[in-house]
Parts: sequence; structure tokens; C-alpha cells
Amino acid sequence: MEIISKTKDLENFCKVASEKDFVTIDTEFIREKTYYADLCLIQMAFIAGNNETDAILIDPLSSQISLSPLFDLMRNNKVLKVFHAARQDLEIFFSLSGFIPKPFFDTQVAAMVCGFGDQISYEKLVKEFSGVTLDKSNRFSNWASRPLSEEQCAYALGDVTFLREVYLGLKNLLQSNGREAWVREEIERLADTANYFTEPDQAWKKIKMRGGSKIFLALIKDLAEFREREAQDRNLIRRRIFRDDALLEIAAKKPSNFGDINKLRFLPKDSQKNWIGKKILEIVANVDPSTAPIIESKSPSKDDKSSQTLIELLKVLLTHSSEISGVAQKIIATSSDLREIAVEDIPNSRTLSGWRKEIFGSNALRLKNGEIGLSVKGKDVTIVNTNKIEI
Repeated sequence: MEIISKTKDLENFCKVASEKDFVTIDTEFIREKTYYADLCLIQMAFIAGNNETDAILIDPLSSQISLSPLFDLMRNNKVLKVFHAARQDLEIFFSLSGFIPKPFFDTQVAAMVCGFGDQISYEKLVKEFSGVTLDKSNRFSNWASRPLSEEQCAYALGDVTFLREVYLGLKNLLQSNGREAWVREEIERLADTANYFTEPDQAWKKIKMRGGSKIFLALIKDLAEFREREAQDRNLIRRRIFRDDALLEIAAKKPSNFGDINKLRFLPKDSQKNWIGKKILEIVANVDPSTAPIIESKSPSKDDKSSQTLIELLKVLLTHSSEISGVAQKIIATSSDLREIAVEDIPNSRTLSGWRKEIFGSNALRLKNGEIGLSVKGKDVTIVNTNKIEI
């Protein structure tokens, strides 16, 4: 197996790859103490012609390599980039280059549409389409160590060589069941760069809270923005600044001096005394209640017992729809989608448009409006209209 560690060799391989219909790609990385993933290895393969090297490992840690030829290939609209569970790989490419590889295909998404269940593993798909049982014992290797062992290299290469057969198998299934457009819709969602970068002033939206005073909410927003910005600039995992529980405690107790800071339960002692503690005091002293974000509270009148009952019925209908269509529940509707359908007078959920509406959304609205019901016998669920005629 070939490990590319020089720019010229990468350029030569990518030149050949640029003539192919598709390439398969995977990455190995470490993300334990950093905000951004530390890329340690890139694997790539394609279906080769005569005397062509069809699979390689790329060493991004080499001092003699630039990834520019690879980025050029990732921008090449004539070559499909095939990933399995693409989100983390896409995030890595976005953080390194500022763009999302296009066009791309995610075999995990395609498998969910083709009846393989929620988030099926790569190993199971390889077994399904290649009949090979993969050895995943090197999954948790230290990919930053050099030299890589033969076992590590073989494991890494297997993540792209068998992916070729998986892709071709799923492609055939999608062509036969007419669901190619369904996958394209999900790919478009994955391609949204907003998935891979958090704007610091929007970081507060990731904090779980139930509301509070304007000062409390303004502090949540300011503290979350500070933490996000520092984590990005210093490439530190968020909890190295402070955890969510510390953020909530600070906003609630509003420390005004280092004595107050030292009394905080969830802020680490070293953070209390360094630049973090100083910045916290500055944020608290300058908080502006008028900047408090508006938190949409759940209306008690809407979340009544009848709505909860409808949500449970929608879950049954979702399970039934998933079984009948062969599409994973997770990709059809989320718990938030179900709640919105049950609670809102005019729900605006993705479940109520496109192919989701066809296999679930229309019946969900009909169930809500009393036009249909669910009949359960053992493990079998049947949709019936209100005059008991099966449909």
C-alpha cells in the first residue's frame, strides 16, 4: 500500500482521480482537546484502469506535503466524492479549506433511504454488499503517531476500498426504487456550511435553558459568545474554557469580584484566577439586558394531555410508515417534527413536504384531523378511516 507524503505524488494521483466518475474518501483524526479536529490521515480510492494505483493513504502530517491538489479534486464538479457518514469528514474539509466538497454522496444516508435502518455502520454495509467481515480493532488507534503500523494502514485503506462496492450497490438500489431524488435532498442539507461552523453570537442557542430574566438571558448570550470565540481562536475544546453548567451558574449568580468567582461551584479553580475569570467579571459588569435573546416558551395550553396523546399516536404512525416504506424513522421525522405537527395549528415541518409528505406527512395531518385512526393487532398496525374501512 502506498502512503503519499509529498506534494508531487499527491498531485499525480489526484490528476488520475480527476478522470474518474467517482472517488471514495475517508479521514482519520483526533479531537480530544481541540475545537477543530486534528487531521491525521486521508484515504482515497477509485476504480482503476490498467496499471493504475487505485487506493492510497495521504499523510497530512508530513512536512513535505501540501493538500492543494486534493482540494482541487474536491472542487472538481465532474468527480463525485463518496463518503460514509460524511458529516465529520465534511467539517474537516470545511475547516481546512473553507468549502464543502461537491458533488458528494453519503452511503449512510442512502442506506437509510433504502431500508437499512437508522445510521447503519460501514461494517454492516460492507458485509451486505461485499460479503467481507471487516476487522475494526484499529478503530481507536493513535492516528497521530508515526510510523503507522501495517495493521493501521490496512484498516484505514479498507474504509475506502470496500466503499466502492457499497456505493455501486446502493446506487443500483436507488435507481431501482426511484429514490435518488430523496437522497439528493438530504445531501443538499448536509452541504449547508451552517452545519459546520457556529457563529459566536449564535452559540447561546446550543445552551439548554428554560428562560429567565432579561439579565440572565443576556449573560447567557454574552458568555456563550465569549466562550465560542475563544475556543475557535485558541483551538480549544469548549469545556476547556468552561462547561455549560458553569456558564449557567455564572449567569444565575452574577459574580462581581474575584471573591464571588471563587465561590462558583462549577468553574475550575485555575479558570477562576486567570484570563477567563477576568473576562467573566467584565462580561457581568457590562451586561445589557436589552440584548437578551427571545426564548420561545412552550405554551402550557398547547402541551396538554391531548397533544401528548397525539404525539404518541404519531410515533406509532411513524414506525408503521417506516416499516412500510423501508425508510429509517430518523430521516423521515424527528421528535421535534412530531411535536410541531401535534401542537401547532399550522405546522411548518419538512415532514409535510416532498417525499416525506408522501410516505408520512399526509397521514400525520389526517390523523391529527380525525380523518384516520390506527388499528393495532399484536405487532401489526393498520391505518383505518373514521368509518372503519381499511386503507
